[in-house]
Amino acid sequence: MATNLVVIKESQVVAPAPNTLQQTGAIISQGGTVTSLYTGSLITQPSDLTPLLTPAVAVSAASWASGVMTLTTSAHGIPVGQSVLMDWAGANFSVLNQTWLMTATTTTALTFSLVTNPGTVTTYGTVTNHSVAQLVAAVTTFFSMGYYQSIYVLEVGANGDTAAIASLSAYLTLFPNSAYKPGLTGYYYLYVVPKSWDGNAAFLTLSAAYQNLTSLTYFAVTTTLGTYTNYTSLMRNILWMIESPQFSAVPASVTVASASWAAGIVTLTVPAGNLIAAGSWFQLSGVTPTSLNGWQKAVTVTSTSISFAVAANPGTISAPGTILASYFANTGVPTTEFSMASMAWIILQWLPSDTNKVPQLEYTFTYGVTPFPQAGQSALLTTIQAAGGNYIGTGAEGGISNTMIVGGQTADGNSFNYWYAADWCKIQGDLQLANAIINGSNDPVNPLYYNQNGINSLEAVLAGVFSQAAIFGLVLFPPKQLGLTSAQLLAGLDAGTWQGYTVVNAIPFVPYSQSNPGDYRNRVYKGFSAQFTPQLGFDQIQINFIVSSFVAL
Repeated sequence: MATNLVVIKESQVVAPAPNTLQQTGAIISQGGTVTSLYTGSLITQPSDLTPLLTPAVAVSAASWASGVMTLTTSAHGIPVGQSVLMDWAGANFSVLNQTWLMTATTTTALTFSLVTNPGTVTTYGTVTNHSVAQLVAAVTTFFSMGYYQSIYVLEVGANGDTAAIASLSAYLTLFPNSAYKPGLTGYYYLYVVPKSWDGNAAFLTLSAAYQNLTSLTYFAVTTTLGTYTNYTSLMRNILWMIESPQFSAVPASVTVASASWAAGIVTLTVPAGNLIAAGSWFQLSGVTPTSLNGWQKAVTVTSTSISFAVAANPGTISAPGTILASYFANTGVPTTEFSMASMAWIILQWLPSDTNKVPQLEYTFTYGVTPFPQAGQSALLTTIQAAGGNYIGTGAEGGISNTMIVGGQTADGNSFNYWYAADWCKIQGDLQLANAIINGSNDPVNPLYYNQNGINSLEAVLAGVFSQAAIFGLVLFPPKQLGLTSAQLLAGLDAGTWQGYTVVNAIPFVPYSQSNPGDYRNRVYKGFSAQFTPQLGFDQIQINFIVSSFVAL
């Protein structure tokens, strides 16, 4: 056998696959699709949703007795005992053709509360899980923004809100974003939740479990003028938005003659000629108990009464108060719109690079959505923003007619860009360092060892992440790579030595090993640190003008 003069040994350096978690989101389906539990269906265009939707169910009989309407249907698919929002359509009384909270009493029977007998139902129509309409609205609004970003629909089961929230909680336990690695499926950075979850105690508890800095999980919530205060400054992982509300024009304040509560409804008696329409928001003031003051949504109205929902008995209403004047009417959003989906599209389509930098979320253009009314609402809009909220505004101040995101923030009041940048740095830091260590273990020419050279090599990788972050519009300052002990680093930071830089430091091998004698044996190094400031945009500017009568000489 001939002897080779040259023997070649080959090794391989493998580039990391991109981490796409921040480009992946899901719209929650609560029984709106025919897919099985925890199925995530990729939607690249609105037509992808159509074959997945749960079909309407035929109603074969309907009867009313003692304030309860009972429907007999074909198999409706709602678990017995669960209460789910359902859309009734095609009945011979128009008052019945709306969304009701129906309870499954058997596999073919649904009931719901209806105070007044509507009369004999002779044409029964169909009922459809309300999640279907919300999915269609959300997907339609999402793709009104553009077709080059996709989203998933995640099925959590045809249950009532609390049970569906528990289902999502179990899903998140199975798929924590902190465990996501490139190539894995089932992980979503942003969840667009059903509108009915707004203010639900179970949902607030669930979201609290993902407020920590390692969760990388965000919830996009549609709230209302009456419930947005449920979201506090602790909720850094909540993006909440109030859609354009319906207002009725009321030219003067209205004194309420009396008020009473019964079966979850407060009824106000007002002078004849009531101008507030059902579905409109109005403000109450001077009511005792004070819990009833503020914004309320009219459920049913007559010429002399207005009712609104209050679940718990507020106690005796000793002072019925006043309905404040509302000078401008507004029609609100159509049922085919899901405004929060436009914000989800903006976030998910960010793909940071040197040629595709990340702009601030606030003031980004939106399409296919209805702006919040501006006239007469300045104080209210200021309050919403101060509370950490978002709404759809317009660029009118800049001479631009486009609608746009106003707020661009999480419930804690931070710009969403702040948390997005922090998440990007964590994700990329993990990815790039892990890639360097794995490749270093497969490089016989220049293997990566746990020594000073190895620490320097990995520190350079981390500094490279922050260099990219600065170029991509995520981090304010470029990196400054240091190799200091903890005491030296703290002294320099206190002295402001590295102002204008993102400080990336690695404690040198010898002093670190002396301070942590067991770490070298266990092949653990915890001496890296980085101090950085996310790149933010402008929310407001102020100009000081001085008008002078003096003639400049």
